[in-house]
Amino acid sequence: MVNNSLTEFLKRIKPSSERKYICEELQLNLTIRFLQSDFLDRKLYAISMLTTLLKQSKHRVLRRSQEELLAWVKEKAILSLLYNEKAHSELISRSSDFLQLYLLSQPNS
Repeated sequence: MVNNSLTEFLKRIKPSSERKYICEELQLNLTIRFLQSDFLDRKLYAISMLTTLLKQSKHRVLRRSQEELLAWVKEKAILSLLYNEKAHSELISRSSDFLQLYLLSQPNS
């Protein structure tokens, strides 16, 4: 909802390429903040955002490539934020789509 409002506002003042970059950065920053939150609903929303971003990067909708997004996930230690000793069972259960996308997106070694 915030993203849609921001996008509409930015349409009036920024070119498309800048608008995409600003929105992506906002989503990524919100994802980190929400995953660090103590509230389960925020963490669940962050997982939803991250899953959507991974899907979009796969289909080249984002300005950032899928490899760049995967590198960001590693750099920010997202898996450690999700799967630690305090992880709520609902968070683990609802993050399965993200984990599957993440693992399938990894280059074969």
